[in-house]
Amino acid sequence: YSIKSPDLSNEELLFKSSNVTLTTGVDWPAGTLYFSILDGVEIPFDDLVYYVDGQFRGPFPTSAAFETQIVQLPPGQHTITFSYMFNPLNVPLLPPESPNRIGAVFIDDVYFLPSGVSLPPTMPNLPGIPTEPTTSPALSATSPALSASPTLVQGEPTSSSALPTPASVPSTFAPTSTPPGALYYKGFEKGMFPEDPEWSTEGDGLWALSTEQAKSGVYSIKSPDLSNEDLITQSANVTLNLDDPDFEGGSLVLSVLSGTEDPQDELAYFVDGELIGRMVSQFEFETLEIALGPGSHEITFQYQYNQFFLDSLPPPSPNHIGAVFIDDVRVMPFSDTFFDGFETGDFSALDWEFSGEQAWVVDETLPFEGSFSAHVRTEDISTSGNYSQ
Repeated sequence: YSIKSPDLSNEELLFKSSNVTLTTGVDWPAGTLYFSILDGVEIPFDDLVYYVDGQFRGPFPTSAAFETQIVQLPPGQHTITFSYMFNPLNVPLLPPESPNRIGAVFIDDVYFLPSGVSLPPTMPNLPGIPTEPTTSPALSATSPALSASPTLVQGEPTSSSALPTPASVPSTFAPTSTPPGALYYKGFEKGMFPEDPEWSTEGDGLWALSTEQAKSGVYSIKSPDLSNEDLITQSANVTLNLDDPDFEGGSLVLSVLSGTEDPQDELAYFVDGELIGRMVSQFEFETLEIALGPGSHEITFQYQYNQFFLDSLPPPSPNHIGAVFIDDVRVMPFSDTFFDGFETGDFSALDWEFSGEQAWVVDETLPFEGSFSAHVRTEDISTSGNYSQ
């Protein structure tokens, strides 16, 4: 079995949608939700998007076969909603269908792994545990890649090096101190963007400081105006580089006002080059939280105009802003309740349970950090077909 979206097609071409929602437990730690999905949709006929806690994360790539996808989650209870839509752009006339269009979505093999946990060896007698290899929680081979070379328009700046210096931009007296518990904080109130070493901007236009909107204080950063009469698809990136190999994992929390509207423009965000989600249209600042694993990371926010490469665009709604504002960026550590660095030299720090052969050990063989790590070797399994879990 798998689950399948309903047939929402209708002769009147009315927009219709159907949702399916998974709710995680309140005591779940941070980790990764894995699932296999066959996304047989085709714009403009139908589309599949997903939300985490009511916040738009993005679509999935169209596929003719099941592909493994992931959603990274911080600790606690969350809702993950998959929304299948017919005529998502609400157009009055649809073109002929391609012969390969399936017109449905199938989901199967849904499972959750806490951060740092990998699948055990293939065990046919353990129902519910997928037996095929999966991708690393931090990477998904099927996720759309971040555009590294946006289409450039003659005369437009292509990197933050072309920006004027902010010497004439005054700082404010708004609070700029790091919030309690935060490992990093940027409120942009010192008027130093993008000269900070952590930030950079590039593309068909450049993100810049703005006083038009702010979650707190006076300043935020704003995406450029990429609209043009020729409807050429353009994009502009702003990137936060958290270069700390000793970072133990946590959440990037920021305030975003995404004044975008399909199919005019959109905001997508990436972690280490992999698409994590897209922001739904909104008209006030909302909190966005992005789970980050251990180590260094690059988080990129990409504002794009005419993201569907359309030859014509409908008139925007009166509420369309046509820009994105970002403010109050901070990095918060995960709770250490579920963290075990094995520095006790054994498995005593957390409530570990073992089954199969007792082959897992804690020693100094190959620690990622500190002095100890847990490991198991193939040669430690005495009999072919046995396992240690």
